[in-house]
Parts: sequence; C-alpha cells; structure tokens
Amino acid sequence: MVLEVTIPSPIPDDDIVKALSMVTGKNNSSVILSQSEMTYIQTDGVTLEYQEGSLDFHYFCPDPLTFDHIVLALRSYANDNDWWKTAIRWEKGYGG
Repeated sequence: MVLEVTIPSPIPDDDIVKALSMVTGKNNSSVILSQSEMTYIQTDGVTLEYQEGSLDFHYFCPDPLTFDHIVLALRSYANDNDWWKTAIRWEKGYGG
C-alpha cells in the first residue's frame, strides 16, 4: 500500500523530519521529494539516491549517512539549494 502526500513548495522543515521519522527502519518505506516523475531524491532513512530526468541519470550515496545528514539533504533539495549534490558523495547507478 502507498500513502502519497502532496505538499506544495516550500515544504516546511518539520514536515521533512516527521516524514523521515515515519519511514526510518521500516521495510519498503521511503520518502520521495519529486520535481517530476523522473526527477527526485528519495530515502528509506538509511540510503539516499536521486535521479535527474531519466534512468540514465540515477545516482546513490555509497556512504553511511546519519539521520541528520539525510534531513539536511532533503531540506537542501526541497529548497532548491545544491548543498545535497556537492556535500554528499554520489555514484552512478543503483545502490544496495
């Protein structure tokens, strides 16, 4: 089952933290912030990945991230700030 919630920008920081708290540690649960169907950042509370426009441009973070780092990345993405893209190491493809 999928619960999808649409919140227009700007997305309040507290909503990002609440959503992430709900999925962290739960199987097959994720938070997805999307600009379109093919452009998004997503996390299950442990891993972080993003895609830009097509499956050919899908990336994942191979490094362990703390809850706080994931929150910062989601906040940065939601606020159209590129911090998430430069402060985190990304590899092309799909992570484990």
